[in-house]
Amino acid sequence: MADTSYFSEDNITECQDKEITPLISTARLKHNSYLDKKINENSSSSDNQEQTPDDKINQLLNSPKYNEIYRKRKQTVEPVFGIIKKVLGFTQFSLRGETEIDCEWSLVCLGYNLKRLFKMKIA
Repeated sequence: MADTSYFSEDNITECQDKEITPLISTARLKHNSYLDKKINENSSSSDNQEQTPDDKINQLLNSPKYNEIYRKRKQTVEPVFGIIKKVLGFTQFSLRGETEIDCEWSLVCLGYNLKRLFKMKIA
């Protein structure tokens, strides 16, 4: 499972070569696009032309099984990054180098976890 920025034919092919089902978004997904899905569902079923990698991945992501998996990602991972960016104000690293970034990210995660613990504190 990956974000749009990781979508490429090379990444799709490499996943398939390693027998991994790639769940990589091809574009930023709109919220509440039920009508668009229904319209595209009907028009795509009538097309008999060869499918592009975009079409194949979109078809896979729209299947009930994989759609559920991808939706779970939005519920578990994405809110954490949103809180870290908006509430804690962490939008970029100040340091450079793998070790330094690892330490800086550990501090950000510590701050996030302390904030959560403080909010969940039993009175």
